[in-house]
Amino acid sequence: METVWMLLRVLVMSALVAGLAYLAAALLRQRAVRLRRGTHLELIDALSLGGRHHLALVRAGTRVICVGVSADGLRPITEFDGDDAQRLLAQGTGEPGPRGGGSAGSFAARFQGLLRRPDGEGGGEA
Repeated sequence: METVWMLLRVLVMSALVAGLAYLAAALLRQRAVRLRRGTHLELIDALSLGGRHHLALVRAGTRVICVGVSADGLRPITEFDGDDAQRLLAQGTGEPGPRGGGSAGSFAARFQGLLRRPDGEGGGEA
């Protein structure tokens, strides 16, 4: 009889440990997802220039920053704010960014369109 109680106690403790492990894993997974989602930064689009060189459009609050990415690090290329940033973000709503398979042509067209503003001036330093 004592063996049955001992076996029952081992089974209950094993179930308790497994339940706690499952709960801890679920909480850690939920926290990791929350940490990955930025509320102030968002990668809008990226374009490979060959090798390890890329251009990236990053939304930072109400501004959109074009960043050069290379083995040497990150380098800001130009920054869009106000109407230019809003226009760039609005043009991007029809085509998904890098997670959804946005095309290199769409990125280049949006970037060039903002550099050639309607008033004939450039949208930033290129």
